[in-house]
Amino acid sequence: MMYQVTHRTTFAYTQPVAISHHVLRLTPRSHPRQHCLRSTLTLDPTPSVRSEGIDYFGNPITHLTIQTPHPELIVEAKTLVDVRKPDSMSLDQSPPWDQVVQQLQNPLDSPNLEAQQFMYDSPYITIDD
Repeated sequence: MMYQVTHRTTFAYTQPVAISHHVLRLTPRSHPRQHCLRSTLTLDPTPSVRSEGIDYFGNPITHLTIQTPHPELIVEAKTLVDVRKPDSMSLDQSPPWDQVVQQLQNPLDSPNLEAQQFMYDSPYITIDD
């Protein structure tokens, strides 16, 4: 299924802003079921500095700095995304719990890297619970 998404935000300030810094998270990340085919950002005013990066979770981010006085900032993102239906999953095909725990023992194993953050105590539950 193809999705064309348009997002527009206008930041209207009560008085002109001399300099502003922004981090945008408007570009979807690609993964096995989702592929971002096209993504464009239109910004007014045009930023003096713009850089692209990836956040901790693998999401694309855009850093902006606008160094000219501006009464508002208009951000428009247009994206074309191809999303595939998830494969049906049978619980009979799910690995046993002890096998999953064993797979998570290697913290540098990239397929399991995202799961590592959930292996520790939280304010609401401890590993022993």
